[in-house]
Amino acid sequence: MLRRSAIRTWFAVLTGAAVGFTGGVAQAQCQQAKLVPQEGEAGDEFGAAMAVAGNYMIAGAPRTDGAGFGVEDAGAAYVFAAGETGWTQQAMLTAGADAAAGDAFGASVSITIGYCIAGVEFDGDAGLTSGSAYIFRQFGDTWVEDVKLTAGDDSAAFDHFGVSVAIDGDVALVGASFDDDNADSSGSVYVFERTAGAWDPVQKLTASDAGFGDQFGHAVALSGDYAVIGAPEDDGDSAGQFSSGSAYIFARTLGVWDELDKLTAEDATSSEFFGSAVAIDGDVAVVGADRDDDSCFEEGQSDCGAAYIFRRNGLHWVYDVKLAAADTYPGQKFGLSVSIAGAHVIVGTEYDNHAGTDSGAAYLFVHNGTEWKQQAKLLASDASARDKFGVSVAMAGDYALAGARGDDPGQSAGTTGSAYMFMRFDMLDLAEFQVCATGPPDGWRAWWTAQCAVFDCDGDNAVDLGDYANFSAMLTGPRPRSAGF
Repeated sequence: MLRRSAIRTWFAVLTGAAVGFTGGVAQAQCQQAKLVPQEGEAGDEFGAAMAVAGNYMIAGAPRTDGAGFGVEDAGAAYVFAAGETGWTQQAMLTAGADAAAGDAFGASVSITIGYCIAGVEFDGDAGLTSGSAYIFRQFGDTWVEDVKLTAGDDSAAFDHFGVSVAIDGDVALVGASFDDDNADSSGSVYVFERTAGAWDPVQKLTASDAGFGDQFGHAVALSGDYAVIGAPEDDGDSAGQFSSGSAYIFARTLGVWDELDKLTAEDATSSEFFGSAVAIDGDVAVVGADRDDDSCFEEGQSDCGAAYIFRRNGLHWVYDVKLAAADTYPGQKFGLSVSIAGAHVIVGTEYDNHAGTDSGAAYLFVHNGTEWKQQAKLLASDASARDKFGVSVAMAGDYALAGARGDDPGQSAGTTGSAYMFMRFDMLDLAEFQVCATGPPDGWRAWWTAQCAVFDCDGDNAVDLGDYANFSAMLTGPRPRSAGF
């Protein structure tokens, strides 16, 4: 990994200057690594779901054939860890002997310090697609199955328990978007808490206005005492808004989770699927609406997509801004995946066509203290048609990730899938970049190669003017269009 202190010291020696960062929030993204599973095979769809926490990331591969058991589409998930030499695969997680054909283990994943969770919505233990989820615990470099979660006596066929999962600290959420408690496919979310080393079910969440086909729980996200839950098929609060979608904020007080707010798009119309993707970090929540039409440039165009940001104001969450891609076009479905970390939001779309049909893209937005700006459009260095880069996105600290479930990384005769890791840079790194671009001093080539490779944005094994154009363009990326554009 890049040792910034070493490069900064070297920069100071070469220039005779003290190096210090006093600039604003201008930053860039450059691809740092491309991750692929060691056991990957054609059709695994590695990267279909992803999450990151600290120096660990998890990526689902729901079409993996049984992880050695020869069970078609049983699924798997992989944990990678960051170290001095980069990101390395640490574990391959499966349902083990419990795996069954078509389970799609890993279609949803989440990770927190010391634990991770993988959803298995097609598990049939309690009836066809009743669903389950597995929590794994970390022991050093090893991850061990801790518990298999189900809805217990509440389990039923077609509930799809595990369609979404989230874990943060000692709390885990599992969505069951086709649960029928309030109406057919109204949906629900189950809350589990770890006490004395055991994960116990503590509450079942449903929407206060649950209705037929809402699919509450299709997407879930968790941050401390707040959760956001998507219901993309909800018909909204006004007549005629069929499947406009909604999302709900729940808050935990004295150990009890209660519905706090219902979030909807201010410009809601039918079939926008607001709530198809959700993310939350602290006092900010992001909700994707991948079928939004208002973000299109011309009337009559459809499915350009958008993402809405809400911010906590006292006891309630209020609308902040609507984000759209600066280069949006019909069918792009921007907002299909979303993630947030502090002042940064990443929005994915596997249907971007910049390098061929469904090559995919992800967009990085930054809040500069006043407004949200599009900072960069993240692309795979080796993008090609049907890679579906951006089907999933994740962000934490200095890292941003985008999954490409249709990518062929060359290790097999087919589309194993891959995950792309990007690292955030600040303006000081521009000076470091310029030092790297001058080439290594005598006797420093090996060290220079290891430390400066992170700036090779275009993947040509050199730090040159092509990388500089990529790097500097990201520093001054276009402003997003927002509500009212």
